[in-house]
Amino acid sequence: MTLTGTQAELVTPGTEVRIQSGDLTWPGVTGEPTKRDDVLVAPVTAPDGGLPCADACDRLPSRRR
Repeated sequence: MTLTGTQAELVTPGTEVRIQSGDLTWPGVTGEPTKRDDVLVAPVTAPDGGLPCADACDRLPSRRR
């Protein structure tokens, strides 16, 4: 997830998030943000550490997998 500086102050590692694609929604947890170019990027995993889309990843458009 891409964050602005202000957002990064609010979204700390371990923040619970919801990931939505069309009619699909999954729970997620943010990781430690890292700086890439001029933005901060926080990884998002499922609560168990796996892929947020779990066994439904094949239902995502290919550019979102």
